[in-house]
Amino acid sequence: MSNKNYRINAKMRRGKKAPSAQVVTLQGSLIKEARKFALLVLCCAIPGYLYILSLPEAQKLDNLRESLVSAEVSKKVSEQKNDRIMREISAFKSNPEYLEIIARDHLDLCKQGETIVRILR
Repeated sequence: MSNKNYRINAKMRRGKKAPSAQVVTLQGSLIKEARKFALLVLCCAIPGYLYILSLPEAQKLDNLRESLVSAEVSKKVSEQKNDRIMREISAFKSNPEYLEIIARDHLDLCKQGETIVRILR
């Protein structure tokens, strides 16, 4: 005997009127609809909850991407500076005229017997 039938039979024994089949069916369908609604709410709430949980991680990811771009730019600038210095070192080693020009212009050096004349504007 099912649990539903047992309840109906118990009410009949106590002298109460048993609910009609329509009432029992209506209650069952309301319960089914409530379950469907609860499932729908869960199906909508869980992705929203997961999205909210992922927001800080997404912010961290964006910050890391910005740091990566900044580091790549810094690396490129450093490589360009390194290339310029390497070309200058190569010029110092291979071209004595370049070395003389740098010594005269930047270090204010002169050969013996020369006099440096500067014209200020």
